[in-house]
Amino acid sequence: MKECKGCKDRHPACQDSCERFLAARKKKRERDKKIRAAKNADDLATNTVIRLGEARRRKYAK
Repeated sequence: MKECKGCKDRHPACQDSCERFLAARKKKRERDKKIRAAKNADDLATNTVIRLGEARRRKYAK
């Protein structure tokens, strides 16, 4: 791996494509962040539905 001029990171890009590489990395991180948020929201919704279902079963079991 080369070290780009003006960039302290070592990455598989030459100095000509450094900006492109960093922009792509930023875009990937943003996409991953959105995916993680969606998964967390889905997990929360699933857990809520399970808890509500259990509460209903307990209520009507008595």
